[in-house]
Amino acid sequence: MVALPEMEVFKAAVEVAGEAILITSAELDEPGPHIEHANSAFTRMTGYEAHEVLGRSPRLLQGPRTERTALNRLRASLEAGECAQGEALNHRKDGTTYMVEWLITPMRDMDGCITRWVSAPRDITERRAAEDRQNLLVRELRHRVKNTLATVQAVLDASLRSSLGLAEFRQAFTGSIASLAQTHALITDDRAQAVSFEGLLSTALRAYDEPGRTRIFLSGPPVVLALGWRSRSAWLCTRWPRTPSATVRSATRMCAWR
Repeated sequence: MVALPEMEVFKAAVEVAGEAILITSAELDEPGPHIEHANSAFTRMTGYEAHEVLGRSPRLLQGPRTERTALNRLRASLEAGECAQGEALNHRKDGTTYMVEWLITPMRDMDGCITRWVSAPRDITERRAAEDRQNLLVRELRHRVKNTLATVQAVLDASLRSSLGLAEFRQAFTGSIASLAQTHALITDDRAQAVSFEGLLSTALRAYDEPGRTRIFLSGPPVVLALGWRSRSAWLCTRWPRTPSATVRSATRMCAWR
């Protein structure tokens, strides 16, 4: 087996690396460092072939939406001769954008002078999208928990006002909470992109019916609620107990919409 020269081994290792690797010259002033080597992972990520980027500055990947603050921090780290790590929005050859996380390391000669920069950029678009979805879910969870606790408090207050004794309060409160739980299951079911308005009302107001007797009647045209309107409609349903006449034992009520 013939041993390869050290530089050939280095180039072969860079080429077969699964991560994108970019090697540039050391100068930072305009027009900036020029690309000396780009491996195949880099060409797959950016859409540029190696011969299209050799001799050009990595700044060709920047665009109008690339954040200047991130680039200024990068420049400051490189001017200080330090390793630089950060994120920015880059542009592929076809004009599409992707979020890139880079780690740039200086190569030095025997005297300690920087001769090249080695950059390992990574496409983190999917990771950032997942993080954004997770943050959105956390905010939505906080909002729903806050609204649910406020609704429980409203149901508790209404049940206390409308009940004549402990047994009646317990029946009214537990019935309302059970109805609230069923309604909550409807508005949080992501499998159903739309919910019937009548079905939502029927579920929410079921607690006010009595065995063998319907006290609340619904009337109106078919209405389908999109996802964003489910919680608003459920919130309105919880306001029903606040109406004093709704607690009259012999009364029936009609809920109508047009």
